Amino acid sequence: MVYDGDGKRVSEAVGGVTTKYLVDTLNPTGLPQVLDETVNGAVTRTYAYGLQRISENQLISGTWTPSFYGYDGHGNVRFLTSSAGTVTDTYQYDAFRRLIALAGNAPNSYMVQRRVVGQRRPLQPARAVLQTK
Repeated sequence: MVYDGDGKRVSEAVGGVTTKYLVDTLNPTGLPQVLDETVNGAVTRTYAYGLQRISENQLISGTWTPSFYGYDGHGNVRFLTSSAGTVTDTYQYDAFRRLIALAGNAPNSYMVQRRVVGQRRPLQPARAVLQTK
């Protein structure tokens, strides 16, 4: 993993594939937010934000596929919807915010608020957790 001078992750290599992150630090929340992920110089995933992450648009099998986040009161992602509003994925957590069940197969890097899940470290330790399915 590579971090910039401010301690923000700007790239990581997993299994010989390097992913670079375009991070925006000038936004309404005042916290760093990942806008784009690139692999081999090509954008593979983009994110849209308001005061929290609203959606991601990712390249799946050569097609750009949007997903929209649905949150609970703690800021954990509980579901993803398609652009038609259909729920495509759901997530359930225990009282300690550990993922205990998921349904659906959309790749989603951000699920749990403020908790490290799995082996990968968060991009923004105080806000979001990076997790792979």
